[in-house]
Amino acid sequence: MDNKYLESFKKSLREYYVMLGLNNIDRRIEDRVSRERSKRIVDMFEKKLLLKQFKILDVGCGWGEMQLEFLNWKYTKELYGIEPDNELYEISYGINSNVKNAPAEDIPFEDDMFDLIIFNDVLEHVQNHQKALEEIVRVTSKNGYIYISFPNYRYPSEAHYKVKMLPLSCFFPKWIYKINLKILGRDPMFFEKYVNPICDFQFFKILKKISEEMNFSYEIIDLNINKFKYQNIFGKPDIKVIIKIDKNI
Repeated sequence: MDNKYLESFKKSLREYYVMLGLNNIDRRIEDRVSRERSKRIVDMFEKKLLLKQFKILDVGCGWGEMQLEFLNWKYTKELYGIEPDNELYEISYGINSNVKNAPAEDIPFEDDMFDLIIFNDVLEHVQNHQKALEEIVRVTSKNGYIYISFPNYRYPSEAHYKVKMLPLSCFFPKWIYKINLKILGRDPMFFEKYVNPICDFQFFKILKKISEEMNFSYEIIDLNINKFKYQNIFGKPDIKVIIKIDKNI
């Protein structure tokens, strides 16, 4: 990690954490610098996927941690990324010139181009969930993999602010949750501007719908193996799945 990138990375992350009102910011930044989360994803792929040389797309590559990790992965054939936020795009582009400034709803690549797509903690930020998922499937190869993770907004928590929230925020208007955040002493601007809540039910319903419309089949590999408090009522706090796509139907 060169000094120029590291400086931009830390500065941008600090501003983000301050905006959310989080504590222990230095520790959080160092955790991100170590890329432990990205390393866990790579380790998981080595256990769960039929390994080969992958042409990879990182959708919403943000601060570029996943780009750094996959550039050094022995199974990476080619690595691309997209990021709609201009500041984060500049940071990621500094790592990999194959990163493009684009949203998930309008991916600037050809059909069936990628063997493995990473959609890590991004689905809750797109404007149109169905369009984003359609685009991701479109650019996935005929027997490719998609890794998707996102906070489950049926669960009574908010993953970005790290606070308890009223459950089922995927079904209710945002103003209710703005009040919730204000009561907790947090600035709701990020939630209002950048979060488009989705829950597990909605996600799997969309996936089934687009599989019928786009004529592909899929297999879900569920990666959430631990049990959580409230899980029987509200589901898991976050959803992590690998989707194995089959377009040969």
